[in-house]
Amino acid sequence: MSLDPIAAPADDATYNADGTFEFPPPARSYDQLVAFWMNCRVPDTVIRQMQIGYVQYAYETSVAHYQAWIADNDPPAMHLKSRRGRPEELNPEYERWSAAYQELQARYEDAHPIDIDPTIARDLARVHRMRWQARRSEEWLPGITQAVEETRIEIAGADPDGVPIGALLDAYRVDQLDDAVWRDQTAEHVIFIAEKLDQLVRQTEPEDPAQP
Repeated sequence: MSLDPIAAPADDATYNADGTFEFPPPARSYDQLVAFWMNCRVPDTVIRQMQIGYVQYAYETSVAHYQAWIADNDPPAMHLKSRRGRPEELNPEYERWSAAYQELQARYEDAHPIDIDPTIARDLARVHRMRWQARRSEEWLPGITQAVEETRIEIAGADPDGVPIGALLDAYRVDQLDDAVWRDQTAEHVIFIAEKLDQLVRQTEPEDPAQP
């Protein structure tokens, strides 16, 4: 047999054809990498896993952020000391503190949305994996990660000129989610259900009185 290396297809479309979301072809250029990730099929299972995982992550990180702010900004008493015969009055200092806290929440949720809109979920999964692979390709394609992060992508309701991928991923920090999120677990779920059904059938089968 020949020990000469197998030549890769000259055109990117042919080169990308056999790649999948979980098993992409090795990156050979910026153009090829972007073309693959913007056109490969993204399993719906992965998108749902990403949305569910992100909501939990966003909630936990936002709570930690707010708690850290409160620790540095002790809330004053809500009401002033009441005078005889007069109802309690809201403390102006508390009102200012509450307004600052609400502004903090608004700024944080504007920078880091609390959930992922279905209309951008598929593209978000694509660009996350695009940067994920770019980072692993730096050794033979130096600078590809920065090039990917500077690439602009159209997002509904955002800048008509597009949003840089790096900025989008800084807002939706899906790279912090568990690695299992990015696997299509449909087959695993089917096997699990089949095993559970088999166990249930075995448990409900009548015993054979002929058996010793």
